[in-house]
Amino acid sequence: MVGTRFNSRTCMTRREWNRRRDDSRRLAHRLDSQNSNRDRITAPGH
Repeated sequence: MVGTRFNSRTCMTRREWNRRRDDSRRLAHRLDSQNSNRDRITAPGH
C-alpha cells in the first residue's frame, strides 16, 4: 500500500517538476528579453 502510494506520488512530483522547470525557463527567457530591451533603450541615454 505504502509503496504504490509513494510511486504515484513520485510520478506526480516528477511531472510537476518538469512543468515547473519549463515555466521557470520560459520566465527566465522573458526576463532576459526585457533586460536586453531595457539596456538597449537606456544605453544611448547614458
